[in-house]
Amino acid sequence: MIKINIFKPFLDGEYYLGFELIYRACRGPLIRFAMFHLHNEHAANDAVAEAFRLLWQKKGDFQNELHIKRFLRRTVMNKCLTERRTQLKSFTIRTETMKMRDLAALELKLQAGLDAYSQLAVKEILVQMERLDEKQRLDFYAHIFESQSYQEIAEARGVTQSTVRTNVSLAKTFLQNFLEVNGYRGYSKNS
Repeated sequence: MIKINIFKPFLDGEYYLGFELIYRACRGPLIRFAMFHLHNEHAANDAVAEAFRLLWQKKGDFQNELHIKRFLRRTVMNKCLTERRTQLKSFTIRTETMKMRDLAALELKLQAGLDAYSQLAVKEILVQMERLDEKQRLDFYAHIFESQSYQEIAEARGVTQSTVRTNVSLAKTFLQNFLEVNGYRGYSKNS
């Protein structure tokens, strides 16, 4: 079997043919690499496309095959990190608006039609939510109060659905334990 060096035409100045060979050989593995980090097919495709665009722009700057491979992988990784930072920042900004003003509105919404004892429980739950780990609080708030799915939250934060489920579950357990310990009547684990 004859082994063909797909990088040779590109390195020898045959840029169109070389680029096509590199693109066909490297695109799939790079997309899998980006998907592993982003968990979002569209963003992964964008990161890989950007890497190939930059490869074409710098086509005369490469000395060998290893240089090209490292350049593509490093570029995709940088794009993935930038995308994750952007996703996390927008998610944090959106959910951090849940501070005092929003907590007051949420408290009024939750207390509508409740007796004084239940209103006290709502206030206590909101206070206890502030004691949660930040990621647990943000995921719990987004899932329970904004009705976002685990998948939507995971994509916005750039984490797996499993991580979001765990954060929501830990937050629920913490609040359930609080309600049990403080004996709020009418509370059951099934509610």
